[in-house]
Amino acid sequence: MAEGKGHAIASVAIGGIGAGAIHSLQMPGALSFGIGSVMGILLSPDLDMLEGSYSFHVVRSVLGKTGGFAWRLLWLPYAAVVKHRSRLSHWPVLGTTIRIFYLMVLFLVVLAMSNIIIATAWDNVIMFITSNLETCLLIFAGLVGSDITHFLLDR
Repeated sequence: MAEGKGHAIASVAIGGIGAGAIHSLQMPGALSFGIGSVMGILLSPDLDMLEGSYSFHVVRSVLGKTGGFAWRLLWLPYAAVVKHRSRLSHWPVLGTTIRIFYLMVLFLVVLAMSNIIIATAWDNVIMFITSNLETCLLIFAGLVGSDITHFLLDR
């Protein structure tokens, strides 16, 4: 079973391999897939661990102790509800979708607390996704690729 650093290396590798394959087929979006896969280091299935995950260490090394603390605090409710290595967190596609949905809900909560009209913000998010659908799908595919490697390494 791989540790966090091993999962991170696998995410970068799958991102490079996937982006290279997409580029070799002369298809656009290689960079989007690679970005999605590397994002998998931060949006790891291991965010379900109450004691923290490798992504907390990555965020702390980039943003400092305050940034790392904020990232950990952001994911604490998720970790409290989702059991470690459950289907909800570790199954590729399902776990990826749930983590993205969790972030979207938190975004809407912050907007609501900021007295920003949620419907308008939500409409803007939907408009952004639909006008950049191919890019968003390739980023999602990169995240799923990262999650698949994570899932396989945990076996």
